[in-house]
Amino acid sequence: MAKTEKTSILLKDKNLEDVATKDSAPLLSESKNLSDLEQSEEEIYQTVTIDYIMNKQRFGLFHCLIIIVCGLCYSGHAIFYQAIGFITITASDLVINADNHFWLSFSFTIGIIFGSGLLGSLGDVFGRRRIILASLAINLITTLVSVFAYNYTMLVVLTAINGLGFSGIISNVHSYAIEFFSRDYRGWALACVTSISILGSIFSTVLAALTLNYRFHVPVGQIYFTSWRLYLILCSLPILAGFCSLLFMPNSLRHTLRKGNTEKIVQISEKITRINSFVKRGSRSDNYKYITLSHSYLAKTHINGTNLTQEYQITHKLCDHSRKFKETPWHKRAWLLLIVWFGYSFTAHGLLMWLPSLLTYYVNGNTCRSVNHASKNLPWNRNYMIIFNGSEYLDNRDSKLSSALTRIMLSNILSIPLTLSCILLVGRNGRKGLFCTISIGCGIIVLLIWLIDSSMSAMILVCFFVAFSMNGWIPFTVWTTELFPTEIRSTALGIFNAIGHIGTLCGTIVFPLLFYIDCTASLLLYCIALLVAGIVAIYIQDTVNVDIG
Repeated sequence: MAKTEKTSILLKDKNLEDVATKDSAPLLSESKNLSDLEQSEEEIYQTVTIDYIMNKQRFGLFHCLIIIVCGLCYSGHAIFYQAIGFITITASDLVINADNHFWLSFSFTIGIIFGSGLLGSLGDVFGRRRIILASLAINLITTLVSVFAYNYTMLVVLTAINGLGFSGIISNVHSYAIEFFSRDYRGWALACVTSISILGSIFSTVLAALTLNYRFHVPVGQIYFTSWRLYLILCSLPILAGFCSLLFMPNSLRHTLRKGNTEKIVQISEKITRINSFVKRGSRSDNYKYITLSHSYLAKTHINGTNLTQEYQITHKLCDHSRKFKETPWHKRAWLLLIVWFGYSFTAHGLLMWLPSLLTYYVNGNTCRSVNHASKNLPWNRNYMIIFNGSEYLDNRDSKLSSALTRIMLSNILSIPLTLSCILLVGRNGRKGLFCTISIGCGIIVLLIWLIDSSMSAMILVCFFVAFSMNGWIPFTVWTTELFPTEIRSTALGIFNAIGHIGTLCGTIVFPLLFYIDCTASLLLYCIALLVAGIVAIYIQDTVNVDIG
């Protein structure tokens, strides 16, 4: 009764109450009039769902801001990961050589692996926005401290902590964003959030070209403030912008509805209406219609004899998430997605790191099918130097930096047309079909590199591989986010991101180990991983026009 009384207080205007009641009419019958609705209130309570409430929200300025804010937060991961490669080349004041250069990216990946599952689960318990803000704060503080790192060991440790912070962002930001959008817009919105990371990569590359080529040394205490330290500060600007913007954004709608907090539901809906009203006046009635439906959903839970708030406190403990994954159909989806995430990350990220070395191998006149590597008892991280005729990893830093900048910028520019196509197609042709096509296509590209086996073909095919593999994450991330209900969505994303980064780590380590022994086996292994990921994904349900809970 308390919720019913509060509803009547909120809907003081009888006209607004009539509008809100009429809006619920499709739940019952198209032919029912207002008098019929007044006699069927309990039937409305029994049929209202979270998805129906969300589908009643109109797209406006608020939703555009959510896409931008979440995109800024998510792009920080791509920016920092790319910055690691540039720092490894340009940090001449730190002792970085062929024996230890790998530890920087390794520590970053390890931090993500250990943090993703935990912070994803915490996002389901305490709310996505809180965990994202805490993770952003960790990133900003750690990055600032990293700027004043006085040796390489300190930088490696801080990079691991940075990875821990980014794990909370990548595990929760898509869950947070999707829960504000209706069925018609959620695929397109999440595709935009993911694609902003490509713009982040371009931003990072432009910054590198503007700062890293300009060498200076300013003594600050026991360190020298050099160009790579300035570059690291500038790379944190999108993260800072995302953090400041997110402070003014509301908590997740679906998560709050599942929690059953009536007061917060009203506050969130009013904030959405206020922001949308900046560009469209006279939409206040939409707010009250939303409040009416929210109360209908809460009333439905009480009719069924369920106290939603107490249930939330019990079932959303960290140890209880595993039980949800054992239920149908989440159990099957989880196992299939574990295979897909590992296989796609194994090649899309693992091989991506070694593509410059692969190109250098072909440019030096070598081919895969005609080479016979002699077995030598050397550390795995030095094998690639012999293959590619490199004397020392960090020799000729300026030429390496210039080559890296050119290569990354070109790849990002080539990816933009495909990115726009993925955004348009992800809601029209389905997430599953688009991802399976890209994954299998990337596998065929890797196979063609081995079959054609020439320098020119390798250069062309590598460009296509980079463009397609980067954009494969757009439908894949949208799809994974929609496959699980609100109460375990961030937990699922956290687990899959951890598995994906384990695949990335394995793919990164396997290449120098296997390529030195047998180039053919190496390329075929990466090809098979992509083909398996694309084929296994076929057996998972698509989520276009499906209620996600």
